[in-house]
Amino acid sequence: MRSLQALIFLLSCCPFLLAQAPRKIICYFTQPVDTSVSTGVNAVYLNNTADDTLVQYINRAQYSIDICIYNTTSSGSVANIAGALNNAYASGKRVRVIYEGSTGNTMIPNLNANINRLASPQGTPYNIMHNKFVVFDADAPDPGLPIVWTGSMNWTTTQINGTDANNIVIIQDQLLAQAYQKEFEEMWGDTGLVPNAGLARFGPMKTNNTQHVFIIEGKIVECYFSPSDSVNQRILTAIGSADTDLEFASMVITRNDISSAIVNNVSNGVLPTYGLVDDSVTTTEWGALVAGMLPNTMKSASGQPGIMHHKFLIADQSNVVSDPLVLTGSHNWSTSANNQNDENTLIIHDDTIANLYFQHFAWLYAQMGGVMSAGTPAENTGANVYPNPFADRLVVQADGAGELTLYNSVGAKAGCWDLKPGGNEIRTDLLPGGIYFFLIESGAGIRTGRLIRQ
Repeated sequence: MRSLQALIFLLSCCPFLLAQAPRKIICYFTQPVDTSVSTGVNAVYLNNTADDTLVQYINRAQYSIDICIYNTTSSGSVANIAGALNNAYASGKRVRVIYEGSTGNTMIPNLNANINRLASPQGTPYNIMHNKFVVFDADAPDPGLPIVWTGSMNWTTTQINGTDANNIVIIQDQLLAQAYQKEFEEMWGDTGLVPNAGLARFGPMKTNNTQHVFIIEGKIVECYFSPSDSVNQRILTAIGSADTDLEFASMVITRNDISSAIVNNVSNGVLPTYGLVDDSVTTTEWGALVAGMLPNTMKSASGQPGIMHHKFLIADQSNVVSDPLVLTGSHNWSTSANNQNDENTLIIHDDTIANLYFQHFAWLYAQMGGVMSAGTPAENTGANVYPNPFADRLVVQADGAGELTLYNSVGAKAGCWDLKPGGNEIRTDLLPGGIYFFLIESGAGIRTGRLIRQ
């Protein structure tokens, strides 16, 4: 992509972004993964151990721990995160905690009374402090120590122990850690140990004051905070960047511009495109997505145990030359997340990270009854459809017996024809002009694509 090449050129002109110590990007999932679609690095499922992993990072901190958490629990079924923080404080580390003031947050009272903390304000113009991030050792003299922990997981029993589907991203990089620390201190109201509620900025009161583009382990990583950084536009841009395939898993989708961007991609031939939401009722754009995508490619977790709590998308994971990326974080695809909530979002440009998320997506999609074709459409079967654009006929050259189905631009079935091995001529005299999507299913595989009727 020309835009990516321009970005790389820009960064190459900024040596201070490149002259950093070796870094690392790790991602984990609280529900299983499907390693059969791995491209070489297998994704990691933290089977009831996300809390233990967090405690290990708390225990390894050398200087400071800054926490922004929406919801916590003191349940005995999860590791003693409060105890680990108390131990870190007792050993001389700086510990600061910001938490959402409207939730129970039953872990907070278990903290040492001397650990400074700040609840988010309530009432307009604020909504919620929805972050789930931790910054370790941001200003450490050793640039290998600073770490950011973020993702979609709250620190509650169902979120940690796998009832709810979540992802975790852990990134070792000092510049990124300092950007997160700056965001923390904007809400903290001070750069010191004690919060200043009078100067604290939450929600719409925050400013766009952090660095947004980083080179981490040779990968471009973008970082944005809501509502100051126009995150909804970043989501739209990430969707629009897909050239060959797109997968998304968002707890809710209530913005029409997001559903329209996805449908437009499908109309422009970005296939396959698959989507997951938690509940089709709360996802007000469900109908638009079902109508605008190929049939049966949108799935809802309605009726499944727990919450599909992710907020991620994967673009072009099957196409290493087309800037594969993952967008993830705490930001639900809603207007309140974009305009009122305190949220954080990462965009990681890397084919390996994209495939790791795809391994989890593939498992989750199958759990919801979905069936995905393997690889990109062109790799699924040798079937060929021509001409394109077409008029009164189509020719389908099929590897084996099967079936061709055409759908119009709103997802309604326009026709279905049996296919024999070899050449098949399909009469299309009665089809009106417009955009169509084809689905070929045969013993040789599945192929999808976009056609134009003149």
